[in-house]
Amino acid sequence: RDLTEATLAGGGLSLISTIIMAYLFISNIAQYLSTTHVTTIVLDRSDDKRLQINFNVTLPHLACRFASVDVSDVMGTQILNVSRSIQKAHIDG
Repeated sequence: RDLTEATLAGGGLSLISTIIMAYLFISNIAQYLSTTHVTTIVLDRSDDKRLQINFNVTLPHLACRFASVDVSDVMGTQILNVSRSIQKAHIDG
């Protein structure tokens, strides 16, 4: 038999395949168009209240006594003039 000859089994298989593909297509489009809003907040519950920050800055035209560091975070906490653990070194030049 030739492959182009139509049969009842081939027509039924084509119909079932078309219905399944249409269902999958419509369900995927519906899932894509549906929106869900999820808000997640994760708090750091560690006991250590301070975070170590390492940095290296060279300011050749600024005297060490005028250099200071201010720290702030996204929650609005601000610590001004943090200088207790900062090491300053004079640059010759």
